[in-house]
Amino acid sequence: MEFSNFFSQIVSFPILISHILIIPIIFYAFFIEKRDNHSFYLFLKKRGLLILFLISLVATLGSLIYSSVIGFDPCVLCIWQRIFLFPQVIILAIALKKKYSGIVDYLIPLTIIGGIIALYHVYISLGFNQLGIPCGANPGETSCLIQYVNEFGYITIPVMSLTVYAYILALQIFIKKQLNKA
Repeated sequence: MEFSNFFSQIVSFPILISHILIIPIIFYAFFIEKRDNHSFYLFLKKRGLLILFLISLVATLGSLIYSSVIGFDPCVLCIWQRIFLFPQVIILAIALKKKYSGIVDYLIPLTIIGGIIALYHVYISLGFNQLGIPCGANPGETSCLIQYVNEFGYITIPVMSLTVYAYILALQIFIKKQLNKA
């Protein structure tokens, strides 16, 4: 368990920082007017697709390390979240190669669906399940309520997933807005 604790701490710190920064980043990227000469705005505009690719790649690798290297069995909701995240790495790699930012139109639905599943996963991991959708109720299934990771008192694997989906969606919407301006 030594490596799993180390890895969880390494992964959780950027998540914590991102939780602190997400509101100012979203506010700046979407609501500040006359920003065409601001370096952060120009950086996102120029490197948005690359950042999307890197976020999805790191999230995919982190997920695979947790399950394949550390040995945390993914629950049903984790598997569904992976279904909507993993293809984005390949699609974004192709889009980067072809320099095609319009791909976000096809990725946004994947991100929204994966984000809804992640939000529900966080919801039930907090002890709520009024929708009655079971997770891990069958013999041999991993329960969605198992907390393999709990850093800083709230960062669990479902919270990490929801954070990734939130950042990916925000960046996809930002790129889409830039394409609509052009």
